Amino acid sequence: MTVKRPGEFRITKEAVEFCNFPEGATILDIGCGEGDSSDFLSKNYKLKVTGIDINPDTIEKAKTQYPELDFKEGDGEFLDGFDSRSYDGVMMECVLSQINLPIEAAHEAYCVLKVGGKLILSGLYHKEPTEETLKEVKETVDAHQEKHKAGLLTDEEKEHSPSKYKANGVLLLDPLRADLYEMGFEELYFQDKTEELVTYGAEILMDKGSLDGFIDEKARNKKTGYFLLILEKKVR
Repeated sequence: MTVKRPGEFRITKEAVEFCNFPEGATILDIGCGEGDSSDFLSKNYKLKVTGIDINPDTIEKAKTQYPELDFKEGDGEFLDGFDSRSYDGVMMECVLSQINLPIEAAHEAYCVLKVGGKLILSGLYHKEPTEETLKEVKETVDAHQEKHKAGLLTDEEKEHSPSKYKANGVLLLDPLRADLYEMGFEELYFQDKTEELVTYGAEILMDKGSLDGFIDEKARNKKTGYFLLILEKKVR
């Protein structure tokens, strides 16, 4: 097992049992890593899981560890190879804050979900973002947009656009929730899971002696939390 995230499978279990997926339900595990969650869902809940990850080496490891499961190289921002309204659930664990354009990934998830399908999100978030942080994010996004309009963006700036949904690699949930609602999602369930993050950090320090490579240095403060959010696709 190669799970390296807060809560191990406890948060996954809570989310799936809340959603009450029937056996055989189709699940898309975006950012599946080496396939541990996909395997957990398949073995324990008899779900039909497809796992995708942008890293080809990671996908090869997943295929080697769990050859009976379906894994594909793919980008959560571009799900062109997946049929619309074909999944009962989409899961992104510790993924959305790592994606360059979170709202694009959420929109792609919306497209491939059946009506009534569930979107499961978990990850780092700003528990109490300051006005200064929100102002800085807005100014950075506005400046990027102005450079884009003027045709002055460098290639690197084009590939790494700032987002109003993130600050220092950590999600800002208020603007994200608002736009998910406008997209057509209804929020069903939210739980703060920061205690799992604290436990995870302590375990990593004891095992590795450092958080480097596990939690971004900019996110290591008391205002960074961990969350579980479940939404349902509605028709508006």
